[in-house]
Amino acid sequence: MRYDKEIVFVEKSNESYYDPDLGEYVEGVDKETGTSANVTDLGTERSVKLFGDVKQGAKVIRTLPLFAIPKFDYIRYKNKTWQVVTQR
Repeated sequence: MRYDKEIVFVEKSNESYYDPDLGEYVEGVDKETGTSANVTDLGTERSVKLFGDVKQGAKVIRTLPLFAIPKFDYIRYKNKTWQVVTQR
């Protein structure tokens, strides 16, 4: 199995503060953790088993065996954001 795709786990920052020099609130920096992964399309049979119907565009992401998945809010892959539907 090839782990040739780059994905980024993103945890949104809840920190914001008032900057008196700018005169506005400044949002905190999101925490990003990148890794190599195997990314494939979800097959139709598996989609029906998981969701009860065919979900267009669903992906399966497999990380390296010893990679500890960090706490995250969404995944960025090919400049798109992805939400987790099911995880094992």
